[in-house]
Amino acid sequence: MSHAGKDALIRTLFDLLEGLERRLAEVERKVEKTSRNSRRPPSSDGLNRQAAKPRQPGAKSNGGQPGHVGITRPPTLAIPPAPAPLSQRDAIAARICFGSTCSTSSCTTSL
Repeated sequence: MSHAGKDALIRTLFDLLEGLERRLAEVERKVEKTSRNSRRPPSSDGLNRQAAKPRQPGAKSNGGQPGHVGITRPPTLAIPPAPAPLSQRDAIAARICFGSTCSTSSCTTSL
C-alpha cells in the first residue's frame, strides 16, 4: 500500500471515528433524559426509576379533633344458624324435570 493510500485510509477512519463520536454523544444525551427532567411520560423511565423522596411527617396529630365525642358502630348482627338438612322427599319435590328424562314417579311437571 502506498503512502497516499495509507493517508486516504487514515482520513476515512478519522471521519468514521468523528461520526461515531457524534452519534455516541447524541445517544448519551437521550439516556440522560428522564420523566423528571423532560416531557417524557413516567412509563418511559423503565426499570431504573429513582426512589421516591420520603414524606415529611405533619405537624398535626392523628385522630379526631380534641373534645369531639366519638360515635361507634353498633355490634353486627349474629350469624343465623345453619338451615336444617333437606330430606330426600324435599329434594325430590324441588327437582326440576325436563320431559321424559325424569325418573321420579312422584314428579308431575312436564314441559
